[in-house]
Amino acid sequence: MEDQVLWHDIQAVLYQTYSELVSAATRVLSTIDNIQNPGPVPYLPDSAVMYGSWPE
Repeated sequence: MEDQVLWHDIQAVLYQTYSELVSAATRVLSTIDNIQNPGPVPYLPDSAVMYGSWPE
């Protein structure tokens, strides 16, 4: 049994690694979603772009 590693010796490391992998995958998918579906462009004061209608 010298060559075997006990489950409780590696369980915490595996759980931590799994958690980090899921977190990284979630961030990647969120970034891809944000690139494919950008939200509204924020209004920048004094910008050359006007949104809405012209004042009458």
